[in-house]
Amino acid sequence: MMNSKKIREAKYFELGRQAERDGLLKEAVKQYLLLLKNKPAHIDANNRLMMAYRKLHEYSKEIELIKKAVNALEQETERQQQRYIDEHPEKASDTRALAMSLGLLGKKGLPLIENEVVARWQKRLQIVQKKLERIKH
Repeated sequence: MMNSKKIREAKYFELGRQAERDGLLKEAVKQYLLLLKNKPAHIDANNRLMMAYRKLHEYSKEIELIKKAVNALEQETERQQQRYIDEHPEKASDTRALAMSLGLLGKKGLPLIENEVVARWQKRLQIVQKKLERIKH
């Protein structure tokens, strides 16, 4: 059974999608922002909100969102990694030396992960920043 928080997240997402289908982009933005307020690393809501800002030509807001989304997703990944280490200390300890020798641990001692979503968002950030610069000049 879904808890009330997940039900609320699903409701905001569905209301945002419906608003998009109805052409009500500002309402879609409102719904996605409500979802992201409590779950900033929600990948689908961030993607939909980025697209809504793009369609509204609100490039500065899209840039800000991309930066927040990347940060939120990286923090969530770190929390998940730390939780795994805390819950499985023996396994984590056994693999730590190998990971360190291979250069697979970051500054915080957590595994380095190439996140495909973050890479896509960072690429989009560069594109939007260039677009905004062209518009300003």
